Order: sequence, then C-alpha cells, then structure tokens
Amino acid sequence: MTAWFSLAGRVALVTGASRGLGLAMATALAEAGASVVLNARDPVRLEQSAAALRAAGHQVEIAPFNVTDSDAAATAVAEVVRRHGRLDILVNNAGTNWVKPLAEFATADFERVVATNLTSLFVLAREASKPMVAQAHGRIINIGSVIGQLARPTIPGYVSTKHAVNGLTKALARGFGKDNIRVN
Repeated sequence: MTAWFSLAGRVALVTGASRGLGLAMATALAEAGASVVLNARDPVRLEQSAAALRAAGHQVEIAPFNVTDSDAAATAVAEVVRRHGRLDILVNNAGTNWVKPLAEFATADFERVVATNLTSLFVLAREASKPMVAQAHGRIINIGSVIGQLARPTIPGYVSTKHAVNGLTKALARGFGKDNIRVN
C-alpha cells in the first residue's frame, strides 16, 4: 500500500495512548513514519502497547505520567524535545468520565474530569507550543466528543469539558496560526 503522506522525521506525543483510540491514533502516526511517544499513567500497559508497535517496526518510546500533573507534563514535553530535538505533533487524547446524577455528583469528581479533559489539554498545548513556535511548525490535535454538543444526563463533567475543548481549540488555532501551528 502506498502512503498518502509521510511523517518521516516528525515527532509526535500522544496522550492516553496505551489503548483504545489513543493507541489507534499513535499507530496511524507511526505507520506514516513519525517517531511516536506514547503517554498514559500505567507504565506496564504503556510498555506493552509500545512493544507491539516496535515489533511492527515502528519507532516508539513511552512517557508515563499523569496528564493532570502540570509539572510532569511540562517535564515530559521538555524531555521529548531534549531526546529528539523537536516536537511536531501533540495529540491531546487522554480523557476520563464520571457518571452520576447531578444531585450525587461531588465537586471533587467534577474537578477531576475538568483537570483531565480540559486543563491538561491547555497545559500540554502551552508546553508543546514552545518548541513548535521556535521551529515555526507544529500540529496540536485536541480530541473532543459529539457529546459536547448533544449533551446527556448523568455526565455533566464530560459534557461540559468536551464542549469547552471546542472553544479552547478555536482559541489556540486563532492564536497560533501566525506561527504555522495548526490546532484542530
């Protein structure tokens, strides 16, 4: 099969990449030739996913950290740049949900969803944009959800954060367009 495009020489960081959609996106980036850094909290599961990609001939590393830890996120981005000399693509995929009727939804649970689904995207985009601005090139991909537009009961944290991801993405796209950084 002929590749539609090549990401050879590009470096990508994908959060929430030990399984599911994150791993599928990381796999697609690797298949297109990117060097991919997988992130998730569980280093064992993360290494298993990375090993499978390496076995398929892809260049993959892991960066286990909790995306809600701003210092760890900043350190991880800096380490990717130190090791590779660049960061071209950030896929903000990590997310969480909490399901309860609003009357039973604790403030701490809402804040945990906001920290994972929204604040971490802001922090990682801020940190990733620094090397991207310096190299005058980059791509930031924030994963939202149709639920952010349609809504559903019992998941107010998820609905509101995924709706906010759309606004954050638009603001970042407007702010970074002049720097040749696309945000989608």
